[in-house]
Amino acid sequence: MKRKRNIFKLLFILLTLSLFSLSCSMLDVTGSDEGIEKEYRGNRYSGDLIDESGVLSKAEISINSDGSFDLNLNGTVRIEAKNIISLGNGKYTASQGTSGFDLQFSSTSLDVTIVYYDNGKQLSGTLTKQ
Repeated sequence: MKRKRNIFKLLFILLTLSLFSLSCSMLDVTGSDEGIEKEYRGNRYSGDLIDESGVLSKAEISINSDGSFDLNLNGTVRIEAKNIISLGNGKYTASQGTSGFDLQFSSTSLDVTIVYYDNGKQLSGTLTKQ
């Protein structure tokens, strides 16, 4: 009887280990799916963004190979891939620090809206693919 119970314990342990091994091997076989999709990576967009008072600001956005993007607007800031959410069809939303971002890609341009949470200021415009 004791031998039979030991066999069942051994089988249970082996089953548990095999399931654990299988689940670990399936964690991430395709690479990171965070951030901006691969088809847009490596692209750079530039142009003017306008605020509610009509003031224009030169802006440039570069999409990095890891799915993050760099925004150059009075200095450069990197928006990390983990903070970017795909909404499908080339549309993304992101939030980092005190700012929120909405991006809509097309084949030739990038529509951008930036909201500053601390003061409610908003910038928006269309940047052209370079």
